[in-house]
Amino acid sequence: MIINKEFYNRSAVDVAKDLLGKVLVREVDGKILKGKIVETEAYIGESDKACHAYNGRRTKRTEPLYGEGGISYIYFIYGLYHCLNVVTREDECDLVGFTQEFASFGTSKTLVSVKKMFEKPGIQIGGGFFHNKSDNNYKMTYPVFETNLPSSAYQEVIRNNDYYRSTMYNVGLTFTKFWFDKIELECAFYNNKKGIQALDFDSRFSHTHGTNIMPTLTLEKKNFLFKNLEFKSGLVTPIIHTHLVDTARTKRQWDGTITNTMGETDDNLLNYSDDKQFEIRHKLNLKYKLKQHTFNLNNQFTYSRYRPKDDYTAEYVGFDPSGFPSNMKGNTLGLAHEYSSRNNKLL
Repeated sequence: MIINKEFYNRSAVDVAKDLLGKVLVREVDGKILKGKIVETEAYIGESDKACHAYNGRRTKRTEPLYGEGGISYIYFIYGLYHCLNVVTREDECDLVGFTQEFASFGTSKTLVSVKKMFEKPGIQIGGGFFHNKSDNNYKMTYPVFETNLPSSAYQEVIRNNDYYRSTMYNVGLTFTKFWFDKIELECAFYNNKKGIQALDFDSRFSHTHGTNIMPTLTLEKKNFLFKNLEFKSGLVTPIIHTHLVDTARTKRQWDGTITNTMGETDDNLLNYSDDKQFEIRHKLNLKYKLKQHTFNLNNQFTYSRYRPKDDYTAEYVGFDPSGFPSNMKGNTLGLAHEYSSRNNKLL
């Protein structure tokens, strides 16, 4: 049975495993040559320093690595042998994934991901869900900071307010056959909640929680405006909303006694903050290749607007101690030149 193209539209690790035991067939001068594959290696694309495509480097020699899954990539190695490689394309296959992990102290992680390719119109739809939780209700010895007390003075207590919860949803839509080679729209929604554990008493109520909505737009185009000019643009606009909640008026000691208090955190104030932050982050890359020369123009723009607020605290102290509103803008521009010799031995 001849392996079809879809076999290579998976992760490099999976393909490398499944190639073991397969038979490589080639016809030379009318003769059929066969060899069983008994050893494979997997290189994970641009993030793998051992891969010829590391860091997105593209030359005439490595251009096949950016092609379709199943393309052969052969190069001369050690001055003695020709090494056969095959390209994999994990982004070109449908995917349904589910992962569930459990650990001690009420810890669990759940990951669900789906992806559907519509090859003819060049459209990909994807989504995901991630949930992470932990009670962190392990025991500790109290008092924490005393070291010279007799053993009878120490007691084991349970951390009741060190929990953590986070959930993320994301949906994405990618177009690959419009004027741009890639138009990717994605939106992620993230929320979290974390208890604030005290060490010298049994805190039960203080916590932080927040939400983050992150729309993203990515554009990529080869031969942009003219030949050999590559264009990449990434725009992210996070909308962040965070809260510190500490409204307890009583405090529970480790021995069970109850005392009056103004909050459970160290500032001894009642808090219910409502902090808002909006950001714009944009990255632009233009890369132009002229024979052995590569020119890169990079620009990064950032804007951040921060608005802290805590009316709950201000009611008691007469002013808002949460901080000052702020606006920040920044822009970084860089130009790089790279020269590669014809035999790629000098960079």
